[in-house]
Amino acid sequence: MKQIRYAASHTGPRSHLAALLCAALLLGILLVCPARVARADDRVVGDGTPGSCTEADFDAALAEAQAGDSGTITFDCGGEATIILTSQKMLSGEVTIDGGDQITLSGGNTTRLFLVFGAVLHLKNITLSNGFSNTGDGGAINNSGVLTLQNTSIRNSNVSSNFSGGAIVNYGPLTISDSHFENNAGGNGGSLYLRFEDGGAEISGST
Repeated sequence: MKQIRYAASHTGPRSHLAALLCAALLLGILLVCPARVARADDRVVGDGTPGSCTEADFDAALAEAQAGDSGTITFDCGGEATIILTSQKMLSGEVTIDGGDQITLSGGNTTRLFLVFGAVLHLKNITLSNGFSNTGDGGAINNSGVLTLQNTSIRNSNVSSNFSGGAIVNYGPLTISDSHFENNAGGNGGSLYLRFEDGGAEISGST
């Protein structure tokens, strides 16, 4: 009969030392490589209170987030908050604005919220409301760049009857997912008006 031999396990001091070294190396990797490293151009609006979330703070964060290749704006307003914008915000770089399901940006029925011209704007987990334009298309957003909406609501936005796109007028790539449009109005396209061949849209899970 053939004899089968099993190798003895090595549990001596060298084996214990090797295990400790491996554990220390793994801990070092976890410490220097966190799940998400904040970018230098990421910005937070607010310091934990509703009063700290103002248009001026948002303007500063937007300018700083666009200073690099791309940046993300988040909010720390101590809960749900509405920031009233008194002028439209012009995008010149690539920016992600994440409201964390807590933030409403309002045009106060006096101004469009965003003009995206040759830029990239990602909106996530946020509400845009009461945008208005009587000088051109797009009550909340006029997009001539790249625009994505994810879990975003646009409501109560409009343009005067001789213009189009109560919520959005679109001239460039547009992706909308899991978003909601409500009570927007315009001469054409109450919520969304696609201009020209380049103004196409991919829409999923949205109403």
